[in-house]
Amino acid sequence: MRVPRLKTTNARSIDNNEDDVYRALYRTIHALGEGVVADLEKIVAENLKRIRSDRKLSLDGLAALTGVSKSMLGQIERGESSPTLQTVWKIANGLRISLTELTDAPKES
Repeated sequence: MRVPRLKTTNARSIDNNEDDVYRALYRTIHALGEGVVADLEKIVAENLKRIRSDRKLSLDGLAALTGVSKSMLGQIERGESSPTLQTVWKIANGLRISLTELTDAPKES
């Protein structure tokens, strides 16, 4: 994953202004977060699709195992929905896999 390059700021210009420090920190977190969240959504989608295919499960079957609606599961697999941590946990729990099996990037061979 590519981490965005952070803009440097003259430290003396923000030393005496706490609000500027918080704004700079917020911008940094926000910039990093967007890429991380987008990557994580894609990874979860790909892993879920692969696991469901490997187990020959339909969306209906997966919904029954996980308690997550068929439409939500389809949206997650297509990258149309950003699942909450609770939803990802329910999917992992229903499939009896670790959370990291859904959230870890596949190992390159």
